[in-house]
Amino acid sequence: YFEFNVITGLFELRSTKINPRRVIIPVGLDGQTAFPAALPAIVNNPADTTKLFVNGIEQTYATDHVVAGRNLTWISPDFSLVTTDQLHLFIQ
Repeated sequence: YFEFNVITGLFELRSTKINPRRVIIPVGLDGQTAFPAALPAIVNNPADTTKLFVNGIEQTYATDHVVAGRNLTWISPDFSLVTTDQLHLFIQ
């Protein structure tokens, strides 16, 4: 987006990021931890650009989940995933 700079009198580019892309990841089995190819192939640096929500609650990277390449792995010690959980991964 562009923002007007009152000092220079010019519009300046502040960010090229657009609205995040949302990927819905189904949980196929109770206790599932591996989600291979969960991220789209076009993502270049997913670990730095993703946020995971389980049932609407944001999860902590490296505590609850990790991303490697296009793969998502659930590592949370707090609870196991079940098939009724809703996983939403947002990619900037």
